[in-house]
Amino acid sequence: MTPTPAGPLFRPSAQTPVVPSDTAPVLQRRRHLLPVLEPLGQPAFRRLMLAIFCFTAAVQMQTMGQGWLVFHITGSNVALGVVTSMWSVALFLFSPVAGVVADRLDRRLVLKLTWGGSGMVFAVISLLILLGRVEVWHLAVAAALNGVFFSFNLPARFALISQMVSEGSLVGAIALNSLAFNLNGILFPLLGGGLIDLVGPAGVYVLVSVLYLIAVAVVGLVPAQEGARARRRRTLVADMVAGVRVVRAHPVLIWLMALGLAAVVLGQSYTVLLPDLAAGTLHVPASGLGLLMAMLGLGGLVGNLAVANLGPRAPMGRLMLLLGGASGVALLALAGTWSIYPALVVLFVLGFTGMPLFTINQTLVQRIAPPEVRGRVLSLYMLTWGAMPLGLMVAATLADSVGLFLPLVLGGAAMVIVMLLVARSCPALLRLTERG
Repeated sequence: MTPTPAGPLFRPSAQTPVVPSDTAPVLQRRRHLLPVLEPLGQPAFRRLMLAIFCFTAAVQMQTMGQGWLVFHITGSNVALGVVTSMWSVALFLFSPVAGVVADRLDRRLVLKLTWGGSGMVFAVISLLILLGRVEVWHLAVAAALNGVFFSFNLPARFALISQMVSEGSLVGAIALNSLAFNLNGILFPLLGGGLIDLVGPAGVYVLVSVLYLIAVAVVGLVPAQEGARARRRRTLVADMVAGVRVVRAHPVLIWLMALGLAAVVLGQSYTVLLPDLAAGTLHVPASGLGLLMAMLGLGGLVGNLAVANLGPRAPMGRLMLLLGGASGVALLALAGTWSIYPALVVLFVLGFTGMPLFTINQTLVQRIAPPEVRGRVLSLYMLTWGAMPLGLMVAATLADSVGLFLPLVLGGAAMVIVMLLVARSCPALLRLTERG
């Protein structure tokens, strides 16, 4: 299931060597060529990003494979909505506890355990497929278990990212996480669709398991990080309450989370309809579904690159609302597509507008939240993704009853209306930049 250009990774100090005047302009040009790449100057962060690259590749392939497999078995959007919702329900139930864990434990250990757990789950699914015994309830249980692991993984992962870079490079670091997801969203749905057409869905799930295990091995090479973990030991409930108090003390955080909730419930429900769109409307095979998802990833890649290289004073809040409104318009356009080529263009636009919206949203939440409670604030933010079934099940039920047109139109129109209402109700949000 964001930003502005980051500042230099290392700030000058009294001990910093003076750069000769003849080389300073060259360094200045390099520094501003692609600010999003500045965090990669740290070897430890490069290792973490390699692990995240493997993880996001696994997520993209599994999402594509699960959608195809469930719809192939049942032919029902509702069944696919139920399976997908199991992930979100688990995320909703476990996220509050997961934030406390992220602030208390070594975040590298949390990543290893959660990625390893997901790898084992999908290895079992691949075995069931090979034996010809896989059923929809198996996929629903796997989705729920993966949701549990993801609920612990996300706050630990983003808190570790913010722990490893300077505040000025935070936007670039989070954007790199999103860019890995977008790039893999181009490559691995295509690969997954091809594997299904060639050897069947078992090939997808085997590769997903391998990618998770590689991520575990690579994150083990990341050295321990200092600071940012909670040093005072309180009860679990007290730590959870502390995170809630931080959110309540920052009204803009509440608005950011509400905006994220709207974008998830209204703007992401179309994802459950893509297998039906591919098979029932566009009449393309699994590789065609992979191509549709790849266009989403390509749009997100281009959009996140553009946002990540904006200036530190760019109006990120205003841009986030504009992207949300544009996503709604794109959903309205998707409702009217009847052939593969217009659908590819519209999905590119959806990726270009929708994915940077979440990148900006997540960056601003982390920028405002104090580092010592960042894991708990992120876990509360993840509750918005736990509400995804509200949109998924409505969209899936309407699609099975009256077709794809109505749920897409309703979702798109609601997105536009919500963005206009938020802009009118919270003017402070319009003035937010990456600096706060």
